[in-house]
Amino acid sequence: MKLKTFVHRLTGKPIDTIEVIDGKRIIPELNKEQADRDIEDVNNMIGDSSLNLKTVEHLRRKINESNGLTTSQLTYFMPPSATIDERLKVIDKLSEAMIPTRAHFFIRSINGVYVCTNPDCNRDKAIHPSLGSMTTYQSNVCPDKDCRQPMLEVATCPQCGQVLVVGEENVVTGKDDYGKIRMKTIDKSLEQNIFGQDIEDDNLDDYGTDTISTTPDVYEGFVLAKVDDNIYVDPEHVQFTTLKNGRLKVDDKQTEDSFSFVRESGGYRCPHCGKGVSNGVSLRASSSFLSRILASTLLNATDPAKDNHDTEVTYGGRKYLSFMDNRQDLLRLLCLLIRMLSVTG
Repeated sequence: MKLKTFVHRLTGKPIDTIEVIDGKRIIPELNKEQADRDIEDVNNMIGDSSLNLKTVEHLRRKINESNGLTTSQLTYFMPPSATIDERLKVIDKLSEAMIPTRAHFFIRSINGVYVCTNPDCNRDKAIHPSLGSMTTYQSNVCPDKDCRQPMLEVATCPQCGQVLVVGEENVVTGKDDYGKIRMKTIDKSLEQNIFGQDIEDDNLDDYGTDTISTTPDVYEGFVLAKVDDNIYVDPEHVQFTTLKNGRLKVDDKQTEDSFSFVRESGGYRCPHCGKGVSNGVSLRASSSFLSRILASTLLNATDPAKDNHDTEVTYGGRKYLSFMDNRQDLLRLLCLLIRMLSVTG
C-alpha cells in the first residue's frame, strides 16, 4: 500500500488503478560437475573440507532471498581467523560458476577538507592531527555543538605540496569585527583538484556553477601552516599566530597551538617553502572524476571477455557500469571514459 501511495502522489493516478507486480529472481541450474571441481579447489585454498555442495546450494538460496550478504556471511564456512583477503579470494573462486557475485562501489565527491580553529575543540581530540579537528563536510562553524567556532579550509601549496590552512580576516581597524576570521568566500570550482590538474567542467557536482568572488574589501585572505622545523625560509620572516575565539592573534613566539605565516609586500608566502601562494590547491575532487580514476583500476582487475574476436571492442570486452543522476553529466563522462580507455586499453 505504501508503494501505491507513493506512485499515486508522484503521478496523480488513482490508487485503485495502480497494480504492483511482484516477482522473484530465478536461480539458474547449478553445473554439479563444475561445482565439484570448484569446491575441491576452495577446500584446498582454505586447508580443510568444510565446503560442500549442500553449503553451496544453501548460499545460492540465501543470496536470492536477501538484499545483500557480507563477506563473512558468504564465507561462514571458513575459520573465524580468516582474513578479509582470504575470504575475498574464496568468493572470487565461488563466483566463477557457483555463486554469482558483484561488487558495488559508492563514490562520494570530496568537496574540500575543513579544520576547526578552536585548539580546545573536543571533537576527535584523541586522534585529530596538529592542525585540529577535521571534516569533509563544508560548514562555516564546527559541527561540535559545544564548540561552534569558525572553520577554515585545508589546502596544499602548489609549489611544495605541503599542507596549508587558508581563510579570510577582517582588516578594518577600530571596528568590533577587527581580526575576525572566516572561510574564504571564493566559491572555487572542482576544476582544481587534489592531483593539481585542471579538470574539465564535467567534474562539477554543482552542475556548472561558475567560479565567482563575493569577497568584500573589509576581508583579506591569509595563508597559515604548521611548521615544526623550517629550513627553507629565513626565520626572521616567519611570524606566528594563534586562532582563538574566531580571531587571529599574532604572537612573538611559537607555541604548541600557534601557526606560522610569512607575509611580505607581495602577499603571503608558503611557510614551508617560501614560495608565493594566495589560495593554495583545495582538496576537492568530484564523484565523476573519481569514477574515471577507478575505471581502469577496476577493469584491469577483471578478466577479458572469452572468445572475443571483435577487433573494435575496447579493453578486451570488459564491462564497467557507472551511474549518474542526470543525462548531461552522464554523456560527458561517457565520452571521457571512452577516450581514456581507448588510449590505455
